[in-house]
This record gives sequence, C-alpha cells and structure tokens, in this order.
Amino acid sequence: MVNAQEYINHEYPKNKRNDVRELSIGRRNLQGINTDLEGKLDLREFVNLEKLNCSCNFLTNLILPKNPTNLKELNLGNNNFSPQDLTFLVKATNLEVIMLGNNNHAIINKGICNKFTGSLGYLSRMQQLKYLDISNTDLNEVNVDELPNSLEQIIYSTKGRPNCKLVQITPYLKEFEGKKIHPNFTLKL
Repeated sequence: MVNAQEYINHEYPKNKRNDVRELSIGRRNLQGINTDLEGKLDLREFVNLEKLNCSCNFLTNLILPKNPTNLKELNLGNNNFSPQDLTFLVKATNLEVIMLGNNNHAIINKGICNKFTGSLGYLSRMQQLKYLDISNTDLNEVNVDELPNSLEQIIYSTKGRPNCKLVQITPYLKEFEGKKIHPNFTLKL
C-alpha cells in the first residue's frame, strides 16, 4: 500500500493544486501504481475541486478543501474510515452526489469498511443533493423532515453488514420514500 498523502504530494505539486477541478484517485483510476492508498488525506489546498473520487482504497480520514462549496461529487465508498460523524461535510453545501457506503463484501468480511456514524442531519443544508449512498455504514439517526427535498435516490443496503447501526433507521428511510418529495425519488436496498 501507498500512503495517500505522500501520493498526493508527489503527483500534485502545491503550485498546481488550485487548477485541479477533478481528482480521481480511486484504486481503479490510479496511474502508475498497482496498489491501494491508505491513511489520511488532506485536500485543503485543492480549493477549486468539484469532483473527488477516492473510492476502493484504505483511507481512514479526509480533510476537505478550504472552500468545499465548489464540491459537487464526493465518492468515499469502500474505504476504511474510522468511526466519525458527518460534520466534515457540513460546509460542502453544493454536493449533488455523496457516496459513503460499503458494497465490497470481500473486504467488509475482513472488518474493513467505512464506519461513518451518527446523524444524517448534517446533510440538511445540501439543497442540491440528489444521490446518497450510505450502505452498510453505522449512520443511525435521521429526521426525514430535515433531509433535502432535492434527494432523488438513497441507497442504504445492510446486507453486507447486517449488524451495522444503519438498520436502526431503515424504517424511517422507507417512510421518506412515501413522502415522494422529489418526483424521481427512489430508495434502493
């Protein structure tokens, strides 16, 4: 495995980071290395970042850009984030796509997965949010009335981790589907 921050520091010199709009460092998208990224990732200097894909690695923590309002898409799926709530996303109010879930059963069975916990309420100010994947996480609090009206799809499977805390809120997420807030809204188990 390669240290994620060392990879970023090597591939993206500090004087070029303002120019980066899309950062695709998911395992399948890495150029020149045949391994996964691990550890913490500090992207504060990527102030114009709009899309971030760092899926399918072994990341444990992420610091978003200083001005995360430019961020539209965030894919953190299938990593190894330590137990933490979603406060790190609060200022990223223009996100349209958030993928936090785990769907790789092979690594889930080894205990490697994102362990996001707490409330979905931290997403309440994201009025552009259309797609949310929280599958097999430990998110366990939701007030469906606070979820953004813009949501079109929530994916919330618990099949990979039947004992995850997400099972506590699946009935409420099903209730949200009944509200049909957005004409294209669907839930996927």
